[in-house]
Formats: sequence, C-alpha cells, structure tokens
Amino acid sequence: SNYCLLDKILTIVYTNKIITSTTTNKFSSTAGLVGDFNFNYLPTISPQFTIILILILSTPAIYILWRSRNYKLNMNKRKLIECVAFMSLTNYMFGYHVHEKAILIPIICQGLLLLHLNSKHKNITLYDEVTIMLFTVLSISGLYSLFPLFFTLQEFFTKSILYVIYVVILLLCVNIIHPFKSYQSKFIVTLLVLLSLVWLLCEVIYPLGLNS
Repeated sequence: SNYCLLDKILTIVYTNKIITSTTTNKFSSTAGLVGDFNFNYLPTISPQFTIILILILSTPAIYILWRSRNYKLNMNKRKLIECVAFMSLTNYMFGYHVHEKAILIPIICQGLLLLHLNSKHKNITLYDEVTIMLFTVLSISGLYSLFPLFFTLQEFFTKSILYVIYVVILLLCVNIIHPFKSYQSKFIVTLLVLLSLVWLLCEVIYPLGLNS
C-alpha cells in the first residue's frame, strides 16, 4: 500500500541505504502473508483503527441508501450497486489485510452501473460520464494490479497479451457508449503510459537485473 511505500521511502531517506523488510521486521509487507507488520517510522496501524475508519467513511453511502428506500425500485437497485461499489472500494483502500483480488468487486459493481446509463449519447449526464470514466480507470489500473499474482516466466506473455487485448476492447466499447472527450483521452493515455513504464520496470528490467 501507499502507507508501506511511504515508510520504506522514509527508511531509505533517513538511513541512506535500502533496508528490506526482512531485515527490519518479522513479516514482509509484500509477502502475501497475514501478519503484523511493524513500520520503521510511521505509526503501526491496528485492525480496530481500520474498522472504525472504514465505518466512518462508509457512513455517507449507508445514509444515501437509507434515504433512497422510498424511491422507485429501479432507482433503489442503482443506489444499492453504487453503495456496494463505494464501500468495497473503501474497504480495499483502508482495510487491514486486503488481497489484490478484492479490486474485482468494485470493478464489477461499476460495470453493472453502466447498464443504468441513458441509451442515447445526447442524454448522457455528467453523473453518467463520471461513472463511465471511473469504470474505465478502475478496470485499467485495477486489473493491472493483479499482475503480481502471476509471477512465473510461463505466465508473463499470457497475462501481458490478455491485458492488452482487454484494454483495447474496453476502450473501443466504452467509446461506443460515450465518446471520450479530449481531457478524458489525455488522462487515459497518460495512465497507460505510466502503467507501461511500471510494467517495463517491474516485469522486464527488474527480473533481468535479478537474474544477472
């Protein structure tokens, strides 16, 4: 997480050398194992704190869902999906121990929200544009975050090719539903460029450096 990354950066800055979590802590923050990770500079977060934080941040969604109970049935369905997407994303960002696959829940929920969009382009509202853009960004970045789960050389080409195919199909389909505006296209291109650089560094350069 960003919190772990910030602690590692502070460790490097204040010690003037790279210290791995295996030498400073009992558990690694990237090992995929459930365990208490003691940070070097930032305060250690307890499970109780994350639960309270998630409940507080989920309160607006629960309140909106409660207020919409007297609306039309179709509106209730949309509000329910929105709240599930919001709370699942909140839990993904602030949960005590969250697996990478948890990002699939908000992605699926955001995809279901596309079914409630207006069919005609001219009737697309600003709210619908945000829904489309959020689904696109979540899909592109969220699915890429699953790459560490497939870490063997045999899976390298398969996951990379399937991801590229998915992104191309996704952008084509979303562009048919609602053509991207100029600033949206620039944002997506920037995101893809950054992810490509991360892919090149983590999937190609870094493994080759380890092998050498």
